[in-house]
Amino acid sequence: MSEQYDLIVVGSGAAGLSVALSAASSMRVAVVSRGVLGLDGATCWAQGGIAAAIGSGDSPGQHAADTIHAGQRLNNKPAVRWLAESAPDVIRWLISLGMQFDVVNGRLALGREAAHSFPRILHAGGDATGAELIRLLINHPNVEIVLLTADRHAGRPISDVFPHLFGLGLPDLMKIEEVEWHGVEADIIFCALPHGTTQEIVAGLLH
Repeated sequence: MSEQYDLIVVGSGAAGLSVALSAASSMRVAVVSRGVLGLDGATCWAQGGIAAAIGSGDSPGQHAADTIHAGQRLNNKPAVRWLAESAPDVIRWLISLGMQFDVVNGRLALGREAAHSFPRILHAGGDATGAELIRLLINHPNVEIVLLTADRHAGRPISDVFPHLFGLGLPDLMKIEEVEWHGVEADIIFCALPHGTTQEIVAGLLH
């Protein structure tokens, strides 16, 4: 008998786990991971901080301008502006969930790095920001981690485990009536995988 979830997230980096955590308030979620979270993948080793215009005198507009300038104006400008405008709310969301950002004298520690014109870089545990983010995201009661262990096609690309999902556009995904994998099924699947497996994040309703 299959275990039923509302949502399966394929990929356990920051993108996939953020989707899972956002949905977990109203859905039962399974996250498919190729390895042990906190030891496998890039997110847990990320040492850089998270940039957000939350300091005195700073603004999302200035954050976006700094980013566009650093990118020699080759950036996708709408994407840059959206990210800069969304960042303060993301920081507040992470804090509300228990993210332990570094503080100095009771205030969030904001660093000024690279091409940023204001201090706006938040770290957690010094250079352990990625590990803290993973810790936060995997400790939710509505999120279950499904590992690709020895009896679950260990060492095989996730594209082999879900072969019907790759190379498909959204119209094709919409035609798939269900997903079942080793006793796990769901009505919705979200693919959040790095390049080499898929070139972009693809999301589709399967019912």
